[in-house]
Amino acid sequence: MLISALCDYYETLAKQKKILDEAYSYVDVSNLVLLKENGEIADIVDIQIRSEVINNKGKIKTVLEKRREIFPKRTQKPGIDFNIVEHRPEYLFGLAYDNESRMPKPNYIKWNMFKDNNLAFIEGIDTPLVNAYRNYILTWNPEQQTDNPLLKCLSKNAYYTFALDGYPDKFLNDDPEIRKKWQTEYNNKQKGTEGLIQQCCITGNVDEIAETHEKISGLPSPGTGGNVLVCYNDPAMESYCHNQSANSSISKTAMKKYTAALNYLLSDSTHKTVLDDMAVIHWANSGDEAYDNIFSALSVSDSKNAEDTDDYVKNIMISAQNGTLTKERLAEGQNINTDVDFYFAGLKTNSSRIALKFVYKQKFGNILMNVIQHQLDLSMNKDRLVYFYQILKELVSPKSTSETVDPALQTKLFQSMIYGYNYPNELLATVIRRIKTDSDNDKNHFIKMNDVRIGIIKASINRKSRLSGQKEEITMALDKENKNQAYLCGRLFAKLEYIQLKAGNFNINRTIRDSYFSSAATNPANVFPVIMRLSQHHLDKINNPKYLTDEINEIMDKLNCEFPKALSLTEQGKFIIGYYQQKSFDDNQRQKNSNANNEEDK
Repeated sequence: MLISALCDYYETLAKQKKILDEAYSYVDVSNLVLLKENGEIADIVDIQIRSEVINNKGKIKTVLEKRREIFPKRTQKPGIDFNIVEHRPEYLFGLAYDNESRMPKPNYIKWNMFKDNNLAFIEGIDTPLVNAYRNYILTWNPEQQTDNPLLKCLSKNAYYTFALDGYPDKFLNDDPEIRKKWQTEYNNKQKGTEGLIQQCCITGNVDEIAETHEKISGLPSPGTGGNVLVCYNDPAMESYCHNQSANSSISKTAMKKYTAALNYLLSDSTHKTVLDDMAVIHWANSGDEAYDNIFSALSVSDSKNAEDTDDYVKNIMISAQNGTLTKERLAEGQNINTDVDFYFAGLKTNSSRIALKFVYKQKFGNILMNVIQHQLDLSMNKDRLVYFYQILKELVSPKSTSETVDPALQTKLFQSMIYGYNYPNELLATVIRRIKTDSDNDKNHFIKMNDVRIGIIKASINRKSRLSGQKEEITMALDKENKNQAYLCGRLFAKLEYIQLKAGNFNINRTIRDSYFSSAATNPANVFPVIMRLSQHHLDKINNPKYLTDEINEIMDKLNCEFPKALSLTEQGKFIIGYYQQKSFDDNQRQKNSNANNEEDK
């Protein structure tokens, strides 16, 4: 399904002129080499686009973004190979940065290959810029340029193009004569000897079958030179005397279409979200990016969106919270078509190959309704959405710099979001384990419990109840009418901790949460008798503790003065929510009282 959908998407992009002709490639250029007419380098200037963004700490940060330029088709061959109008510094300067000496050193193999082939290509072209480029190639000597001050920042990650000094806006890769000659040569190359001719399994047309497939770039942890989606490099995988990817029966036409569309999606942040080491791409078959913007703004990314997208998302979420949202309402505001097919694919690298983790297709209206319900399920705060990356962040240890979420769990979670399925059991188990094992450290922003973690537990429990035809048990705020035993135990634990804190004037480093929380959430009957006895000592230190004992007694009455012996995973989740909501309620009341007292003092 994926390759066929990508081929269709290519046709849409081509009609909208959003994708390149196959004779050309995009290159992210960072530097411009300004040439004198005699071929001397007048200057090398940084042409990256500078923009200012506000980071997480509220400080303004300058961000550099390379310029995306169109070049003649780049080589796909591994190892040493040349391009027409080169962009790589090892070739066009004949210099490579040496890590040991921290100085550039000549690379004559790459330089000579670049020199010979580019001189041959530009023969007969007579324009001021091309003539300067020719003079540069003829006069440049890499060995004499190792101390060139203009090349101090020489790097493999810096890509270059040329312009004539005084005309910095007219690049060599855009020269009309270069383009004209390149197009002619490329077309002639495509008329080479035909290989295997048979029916394409994608298009259904009789066509030449692709023996190798073009590389895909833009994935996390890419292989050298890119990765391939279709690859047969072991004779054991081949059959009927077909070589390499000819075994897939995908025509060259289909291959070029799907690789071009896939590279387009992976190069555009509008269509790509990176989750750990997996890239999730998404697109509407209509080619309208409004669908991607809306989906991203609702689910995967809190990056800056267009104002109309933010307004749309805000309005439909308000309608959803009020219970008035319909599919017809979704089509208002941005005139979206709820019946448009929307695609998702999860891609990971495996050596030089691409592993397809999932691919989904769904009507956009259905996706929106499911994603909105996903947000309602997760919500502990009406004014804030919970994004996919935030969920993943809460599933790993905050102290770890390398731990990642199991890709299988990511896939199941994504599936739950867009299809409305039950959340995987592993999700609930993982977040509860993190709450039990993590410790609070405000200085380093390690928080044992927060709205996201509690929202995950609430969503897992409520969705399971709803999809099984039962009443949802967990509300967004403290529910004093909830008689669930595990929930009540959590509330009681929070009250006992509050008593301990009040007895110490809210100035103690360790509470019963640090010593007993995990065991209390698992085996209440073993723990609560102990901490109930401790609380009596804490109550003795408090003036007028009656209102606290009344609250304790109220919860104990609902528990029938008995504690459950053991709590299941779901019950542990209810315990944690009960604790969190009671604690949040008490903290808010204490803050209100403090504010009221301050006002009286004024």
